[in-house]
Amino acid sequence: MSSPNKKPLKRLTVKPGHMVDPSDDALRCPNCQEPYTLHLTGVTVFRRDKEDSTEGLFIHTPLEGTDCRTRTLSDKERKMNPSSRRSGVRLSVWCEQCQSDDYDLCLANHKGEVTINFQKRER
Repeated sequence: MSSPNKKPLKRLTVKPGHMVDPSDDALRCPNCQEPYTLHLTGVTVFRRDKEDSTEGLFIHTPLEGTDCRTRTLSDKERKMNPSSRRSGVRLSVWCEQCQSDDYDLCLANHKGEVTINFQKRER
């Protein structure tokens, strides 16, 4: 039974060439819950060599500047991967309303599905 304060999970279907209708499902800041205020500030990709592998690549690119890093995954970076068994992506976000940069929008592969959620950023 689900918690009364939690919305049920909704399947998201986006057809090629179409965008999600922002009036229906706009991403909201996980800190202040305001819509239309999130800005992307960086992209981090975790690529595993194969399922459950401890080997793989870590690629981090801030959207401003030239500090792009690519290297073999360290233990700390493996723990930052939003997917416990496969590859994942973290999109760093900043909210213009509350100024929060505490969360990342995460995409993870799990049993053939891609999950999307916000996770607290490791500092």
